[in-house]
Amino acid sequence: MPKSSAKPAGVARWTCLAWDGTGSAVRAVEVSDIAQESGPDRFLWVDVEHPGVDDTRRLGELFGFHPLALEDVLSNRVRPKQETYDGTLFTVMSALEPDRAGGRRVSTVTVSLFLRDRLLVTCHECPLPCVRAALKFLKETASPGSHPPDYAYYLILDGILDEYLTEIEAIEDEMDRIEEEVFHPRRNSDPRRTIFETRGWLSRINRSLLPKEETLRALVHRDFPQISPQTRTLLRDVLDHVLRARDHITALRELITALMEAHLSRLSMRLEESMKLLSIIATLMLPLSFLTGIFGMNFEYLPGLHWRYGFAALVVFMVMLVGLMLWLFRRMRLL
Repeated sequence: MPKSSAKPAGVARWTCLAWDGTGSAVRAVEVSDIAQESGPDRFLWVDVEHPGVDDTRRLGELFGFHPLALEDVLSNRVRPKQETYDGTLFTVMSALEPDRAGGRRVSTVTVSLFLRDRLLVTCHECPLPCVRAALKFLKETASPGSHPPDYAYYLILDGILDEYLTEIEAIEDEMDRIEEEVFHPRRNSDPRRTIFETRGWLSRINRSLLPKEETLRALVHRDFPQISPQTRTLLRDVLDHVLRARDHITALRELITALMEAHLSRLSMRLEESMKLLSIIATLMLPLSFLTGIFGMNFEYLPGLHWRYGFAALVVFMVMLVGLMLWLFRRMRLL
């Protein structure tokens, strides 16, 4: 899916939450106090929105993250993946960028996640609904402090995939409108552009989901000490959502292809009807042109040339000939 090659200008926003895992309330922590909150009896989540070089350097100083992972945080072209650096599970995912105009979302935002036994660090370029929802859950749910950081890790991945499912549902509604336009077309309507745009969007979503499926398979089937068995079970459900989404996309792509073929068939039928009508008109005009050509010849002696009712008789004969030909066409089911 399309991504910009450079980060937009902006100032990083740090959000830090701490809890002790005993069911106590989650509390906000100042950035300057992060070092004091790290410990064997504390859980910590640090979210950095729109990180820059200075922010990644500070993350490296605070938590000792690997330089290669911090370099990926600053890149917009990292494929979804998971890697382990010195006891830290580093995961890269791409989320749909929120569209403030309310249109179809075609851009993605890279989300980087660092997970340790008692630490979660997330980095992303702009505000994301999945991150806000996870923060809200930890702050407002009953006994929020009982959830370890890997549960927040699961919430973010699940939220990313839910946004894709929501987008697929919106495309399904668009398909219903395309189907209505194909089989019950309005005057001068042409759904081909919408069909091509929808098919391209489905292809981009499918390409975006493929590396996510590979990453989730690795998280589910490999043994990462940073992820508890309970959270691994939840991630298996997220993987199942990805598989269902890809199956749904395959079905929608087949449907959009069938709609395109149906539309082209309707155009072909309309063209055949037009050609048939023109052929019938040309066939009707042929004997009429023959008769008028004969009696229009510049000879002095022609049968009926000086007959008083000659022109009227010819017109009546031509009308009767046209009527006979139309009757024959109807008998032959050409009309």
